[in-house]
Amino acid sequence: MPRGMSRSNVIDGYNNLLAEYNLLEKENKSLKNSLYKPEQTVVINRGYETKPDVSSWNNGFVTGFTVSLIGTYLGMIFIHYY
Repeated sequence: MPRGMSRSNVIDGYNNLLAEYNLLEKENKSLKNSLYKPEQTVVINRGYETKPDVSSWNNGFVTGFTVSLIGTYLGMIFIHYY
């Protein structure tokens, strides 16, 4: 132990720190309880989470298929004429 510090001073400091820690824990718990209230939590019901939106998949598939066909024919035309 450093000079001037006795065991009783160390024990008193430890007890003070422990009491302060317990006080902060209590304050933290009360703040959590006052800030987080599950009954006030708002849950937004998003349509895509409950029922799948099949029309967007169908539209994407049709668009992709059409673009690939157009690209194929444009590529064939450009290869032959240019």
